[in-house]
This record gives sequence, structure tokens and C-alpha cells, in this order.
Amino acid sequence: MDTPKSKKLDIIIPAYRGHSQNFLMVLDGISEENALKRIEGRTNHIVWMVGNFLDMRYALGNIFGISEEFEYKDFFFQGKALDETIKYPSLQ
Repeated sequence: MDTPKSKKLDIIIPAYRGHSQNFLMVLDGISEENALKRIEGRTNHIVWMVGNFLDMRYALGNIFGISEEFEYKDFFFQGKALDETIKYPSLQ
């Protein structure tokens, strides 16, 4: 995927890489305990948000012909709602 087949990908690939780097920087320093907190019990916690985000990235990869599947897809597929009875994977 380093050699784009379309000029449009000349823009998308660097943006995707930059987005990946920013994503990791934002998560740096967040403890597992804090990542599972929900604001006033009404929001999704950070772990769910990260999982949903990764599920969307894998879906985008599939559009570009990458056939890898997200290991935790069943937790997040198509924006599946947060389920407080599920033990979600660690940020690590």
C-alpha cells in the first residue's frame, strides 16, 4: 500500500498515517481504570471508543483491499452499543 494506484491515495495514505500517530499520542498516559470510566454513566468509555475507532479503520482497510479482520469485531461491529456486562479488551 506504499505505492498508490490512484492520485487520490497520495493524499489519503499520509493522512491515514498521521491520524494513526495522533491516535497513539492521545492514548498515551491514560490508565486502564480511567479508560473504563463513563461520564455521568451516560457516555461510552474510552476503551469502547478506541475499539469502535479500530473497527472503522479495519472496515476502511477492507475497502482498500486489505483482508485483515479486527480481532474484537464482535464487540464493535457497525457501532454496536456499549455493553457493561462485557469485559472489553485492554488498551495495551
